[in-house]
Parts: sequence; structure tokens; C-alpha cells
Amino acid sequence: MVKHYADAFFKTDLQDILQQLAVDELIIAGMMTQNGVMLTALANEANHYKVTVLTDVTTTVSQIASDCTTCVVNPGQSGRYK
Repeated sequence: MVKHYADAFFKTDLQDILQQLAVDELIIAGMMTQNGVMLTALANEANHYKVTVLTDVTTTVSQIASDCTTCVVNPGQSGRYK
């Protein structure tokens, strides 16, 4: 699957692919945590899944951006998801 926008669900077949494979959990890692990782984790389509962001294998422009993304994606947890 090729994506052209930060949200991996936007204008892609990702939702259909995940449904065909009976996926129930998303484990997300990537670059620019405040963009692609966060937007995918918070997409309406992601509400159908248990979402885990692997903060040890994500990167962003600063620790503050990483911490803010962590707080937005998973309120109540600081720093690490798993």
C-alpha cells in the first residue's frame, strides 16, 4: 500500500486490507511522530482497533513534540505505550 498523506487511512485501502485480514490491533511506529503516527492513531478508522504506538521506534523533531503526541494519542500515559 502506498500512502500520500500523513494519515495512513486517508485515501488508501488500508481499512479494507485490515478488515480482510481480520486485524484487531494496530502497532504503529514511524518518523515524524506528530504527523503520520499521530494522525493515523487518531483517525476515525483507528477506533475499530486497539492502538499501540511504539515510542522507542518513532522519531520527531524534538522531545516536546514526542511527549505531546504521546499525551494526545494515549492520555494518562506519559512517555511510553509499550
